[in-house]
Amino acid sequence: MKLKKVLSVIICISMLLSIVTAASDIYRELVIDAGPDLNWIFSDTTGTLTIYGSGKMNDFNFWDEISYREYFCVSPWNDKNSVVEKVVIRKGVTSIGEGAFSYFSNLTSIVISDTVTSIYYDAFSGCSSLTDVYYAGSEEAWNQISIADSNDPILNANIIFNYAGDELGNNAVGFGACGKDLIWELDNDGILTISGMGNMSNYNYYNPSAPWRNNASNVKSVIIKNGVTSVGNCAFAYCTSLTSITIPDSVTSIGDDAFDSCSSLTSMTVDENNEHYSSDEFGVLFNKDKTTLIQYPRGNKRTSYIIPESVTSICDSAFYECTSLASVMIGDSV
Repeated sequence: MKLKKVLSVIICISMLLSIVTAASDIYRELVIDAGPDLNWIFSDTTGTLTIYGSGKMNDFNFWDEISYREYFCVSPWNDKNSVVEKVVIRKGVTSIGEGAFSYFSNLTSIVISDTVTSIYYDAFSGCSSLTDVYYAGSEEAWNQISIADSNDPILNANIIFNYAGDELGNNAVGFGACGKDLIWELDNDGILTISGMGNMSNYNYYNPSAPWRNNASNVKSVIIKNGVTSVGNCAFAYCTSLTSITIPDSVTSIGDDAFDSCSSLTSMTVDENNEHYSSDEFGVLFNKDKTTLIQYPRGNKRTSYIIPESVTSICDSAFYECTSLASVMIGDSV
């Protein structure tokens, strides 16, 4: 009798295990990328999640017709679901995947490019705080977007049409991350803008080189926004068309060889409130009190330069490849 009970218990346990195993086969969790040609950046400072690149976003819930299993795929940004306040879908992205932002409880606004043609099932379900959608196209174009079920939060939001904010990247030829909380964008006019909060990554001449290196010859000017605290090593090396750079008061350090081989650079302008660096009327870079001359712009066409009396030291390579200079007057203080 006891043996029968033991066998019955064993059989029950085996059945339960088979049920659990079957359930786990039906519902699996995977982590997949944004899309074959898409990337993403999240800013801790602004709470903004940006999707960029070209083509379709992956779906994050799907039924596999071959294995007859449902897969719940975790987006690479899913662990940010409680801190994302704004989502930006940049120009080039053509769809918003199934379950992409479902239950992002603090998401209040979305910026959507007019290249988006489909918003899939459950993409914004449970986004209870969503109030505003900024769409780059017209109302007519919006009505042509295929929006699947379970997207009530986006349908009930206030939709602003013909939005033309810079974050859409309509004039961009390059975009990406250049620090933990920094982004870069190069536009069609050759203006490279660095923005965000914190330090820029350090780079090498070859690997890793700055993310804009492939477009280095197209960079004509660099604007570093306030909030950026450092310029990385080799950051703008070989930007041979670069003529000017603007450095804000927030920058506290400039890395080695940051401007190496910038043969067209004519001026560096430092915000007067910067506590670590300064510049003069000729675009020359100094430390704050002008006791150290850091860099003479290599593309400056002046044939002579008088070093200020306050200068006591000159950095290595400060005048390297300054081919237009015929004479430099150095004071006794150096």
